[in-house]
Amino acid sequence: MLRGRGGRIGGETFLAKITGWATLGGTGARWKYAWSEIIIDSDTDAVKSGGRSGTTTTGYALNLCELNNVASGVQGNSVDNSGADYPAGFDLQPVGAGSAGTVANEVCVVMQRVIDADNNVKYVFAYENADDGTCEAAEE
Repeated sequence: MLRGRGGRIGGETFLAKITGWATLGGTGARWKYAWSEIIIDSDTDAVKSGGRSGTTTTGYALNLCELNNVASGVQGNSVDNSGADYPAGFDLQPVGAGSAGTVANEVCVVMQRVIDADNNVKYVFAYENADDGTCEAAEE
């Protein structure tokens, strides 16, 4: 087992499907993710019967790419959302973004069970967020 100041990283790695999201709070684009453990079934994914899962309130997962996001500047996906060329009306999106905490596409990730500095179980994954929004209408 690896040890560091931020906690312990165990060997419990498994596949999961992101099924929902909620804002984490604070400043910056960060979310808590609902998830379900999956197995691969005939080249497609399938929820694992009796597998682990988390909701946006209990056992939720954190995206490592979002952990250091702040309100403006370079985000975890390496895009500067305050740059002069960043399109107006665009924002960093939660993984698999749909409306109101739902996912439009249930993204499959490699999930890791970790122990934080306070000996709490956390679930983490790394998946780059997309930037999306509505472009201004073109001038004619």
